[in-house]
Amino acid sequence: MVCPFQKGIAFVELNENGFCIDKTGEKIPYSEDFEEEEFYDGLTTDISDDHLYGFKNKAGKLVIPHKFDHAYNFSEGMALVCIDDKYGFIDTTGKPVVPCIYDMLTDNFSGGLALVEYEDDMAGYIDKNGTQFWED
Repeated sequence: MVCPFQKGIAFVELNENGFCIDKTGEKIPYSEDFEEEEFYDGLTTDISDDHLYGFKNKAGKLVIPHKFDHAYNFSEGMALVCIDDKYGFIDTTGKPVVPCIYDMLTDNFSGGLALVEYEDDMAGYIDKNGTQFWED
């Protein structure tokens, strides 16, 4: 029996053994969590027992350590993260792309830009390199 793909994963039963596969056919350990988790750029957020956020892959392996006070799903290859009430973005390897220096950021990039608030309620946009475009 082979079930349809949902969120990039399909359940397969072969000789009374169940497992999941991704769209490349790679075998992934079965987890009921796949039905509830959403993966973006192959990753989903994961929360540790001490309430820090990290990211795990579809195989359930933690690939970006639990070190963020909060984290959001990936969009356009970047995820919004928060450390000490300051926001920034990381890439899918966990490397900081935009440092956690902003008071507020939108939860993802759209069209290559993200809305930011910084110092004395200045507002503007940043691109994926962290270049700032401030409004007057």
